[in-house]
Amino acid sequence: MVRAIVFDSSSYKEAFAKKAQQCGVKVCTVEPSGLSLAESVAKAALSMDIPADECVYVSSSLEGHKAARRNKMVSFGVGCKESELDQILSGADAVLDSLDVFPAFADVTAFDKAVDQTVRDFYGRTIIGQMLSGAKEVMQHAYAPYSKFHVGAVLRTDTGNLYRGCNVENASFGGTICAERGAAMASIATEGAGRFNLIAIASQAEDPAPPCAICRQFLSEFTPADAQVYLISTTSNVLRHYNFGTLMPYTFTEF
Repeated sequence: MVRAIVFDSSSYKEAFAKKAQQCGVKVCTVEPSGLSLAESVAKAALSMDIPADECVYVSSSLEGHKAARRNKMVSFGVGCKESELDQILSGADAVLDSLDVFPAFADVTAFDKAVDQTVRDFYGRTIIGQMLSGAKEVMQHAYAPYSKFHVGAVLRTDTGNLYRGCNVENASFGGTICAERGAAMASIATEGAGRFNLIAIASQAEDPAPPCAICRQFLSEFTPADAQVYLISTTSNVLRHYNFGTLMPYTFTEF
């Protein structure tokens, strides 16, 4: 549950902060320090005695989005001069013209629901929603007679192209190809080895399934640590958002 707000100094809005506090939502502002921004953001959450992943960070910069993602916070962009796509690539969960457009809420539970709806609305009208929908569509083509577990993946290259893949199983289990590797190979076959900056994966798991360990290592060959990964469950409709580096902190990089 999201139950706290961390503001950067440029995005702080006193009236909104007071309203949030009156509704039971904790609020703090990142204070200047000799720490990195990610560390300062983490320290701000700690000052409220709230886990970082239960906070929304309101920022006006790409570095703010990156700091939020490193702390597994929801990240809202308010007043950022960079493009919406650049903010998405940096980890934004929503880009708002101002906090005035944020839905009304009366308590912490309603605040959490408003955050979730704001994120889903933003995803739905951007490249993120397009990729999540594509992942759900392609998972219907999965060949999974043994596990009965269907997965779909969509990868975006740094050229802006999207590639799909689904899991394809085999009676010789070692011959099975996961959705993520299928999409990656389709990309490489089409335009050569490049870089993936957005990844969307759909599965039937109640808590949406991340790539398996082999796929994480495979993708790490072509995916920077700050690439954005979105997971969705077609069973529970739960969404998850991670940096690729969070899912794959250590990679095998030398032969």
